[in-house]
Amino acid sequence: RTGFLRHYAKALRTTNIFSVLMSRFEGAIEANIVILKKYGVGLFVYSMISSLFEEFIPVIGTYAYAGYEFVNKGNMSVSGFSVVLSSVSSVRDVTLEITQCFDEMNQMALYFQNLKDFFDYEPRIVSGDKKAGKFESLEFKNVSFRYPSAQKNSLSNVSFRLNKGETLAVVGINGAGKSTLLKLMLRFYDATEGEVLYNGVNVREYDLATYRNAFATVFQDYKNFALSVYENVMCKPCTDDEKRLAAQALKDSGAWRKISTLSNGGDTVLTKEFDENGAGLSGGENQKVSTARLFARDFEVAVLDEPSSALDPVAESEMYDSLARVTEGKTVIYISHRLSSATLADRIIVLDGGRIIESGTHGELMALGGKYSEMFSLQASNYSSEEAENYEN
Repeated sequence: RTGFLRHYAKALRTTNIFSVLMSRFEGAIEANIVILKKYGVGLFVYSMISSLFEEFIPVIGTYAYAGYEFVNKGNMSVSGFSVVLSSVSSVRDVTLEITQCFDEMNQMALYFQNLKDFFDYEPRIVSGDKKAGKFESLEFKNVSFRYPSAQKNSLSNVSFRLNKGETLAVVGINGAGKSTLLKLMLRFYDATEGEVLYNGVNVREYDLATYRNAFATVFQDYKNFALSVYENVMCKPCTDDEKRLAAQALKDSGAWRKISTLSNGGDTVLTKEFDENGAGLSGGENQKVSTARLFARDFEVAVLDEPSSALDPVAESEMYDSLARVTEGKTVIYISHRLSSATLADRIIVLDGGRIIESGTHGELMALGGKYSEMFSLQASNYSSEEAENYEN
């Protein structure tokens, strides 16, 4: 299937990976040929004997008996003989259909078993009874977490507190544990050890829907759906008032300049999956549409996980200006390995190997001369090199 999925197109055309796929495919065909050679004759004989007893003998036997009664004994009229032949044919067809149905049911049962297993699955994340109120604080208290079947912890003894109105940046290299921290925060998983507290209460006690509704999130692996742009922003069918709200959110995220040029504006369906007139957006434009969801809703805490990963520097700067305006007075968490967002934060925590190794303001961490200072200086030097190169060109 990789041959017709567009996500694989560039890799297939610019690498030799298709030859690897073909060798695997040819290997599977050769394995099937070996199986057919081993069992094919036996299956053919079984099929012939099965057909002989299931169809040929009963039908020919019935026809012979009816013919014998009609010709030799004269006990059967022409019309009766015709009815017998017709009935035998009908019974044979019905019997074959029933047999095929049982065969198909046996095959479908394999798929239904998967479906049954899915519906029977009991989620490990169980909703509590308390309604999550207005945000006052979020605290990680000696939190450790290990993914199922993992050999070591992804987070180890992490502790910090975020109060209402604060802006927190969580930074670190890839694999430091930033995304795991976010998953525990939103309770996609529960901590292996320690507690995550919302307003001083363990998050396990809260109703999942009301708890997660307190957070407005923008993920780095953003997803838009084959719905209209407005529906993607509002995440529901839109009234005229909601469309106006969505349009303003798209302006705040920087996506409106592109959306306004589409054939149906914000009513244009994204992707051509279900609409041949649907719009295909670039990676950066898609991320702006996804980010607009944050601007379109009221929230207690904004969680931004690499919100500018697909944006160019100009678009990134414009988006952060809009975020600073919309989130003024709100509680904001930036999760990133790009440190441009960290300078906006009241406090920065640095993760490395699943542990908090540094914490403080941008100025304090730069003066400390530790991991954060090293990463920030390295990224700043890269930007300086790029700017110098662009100036020379």
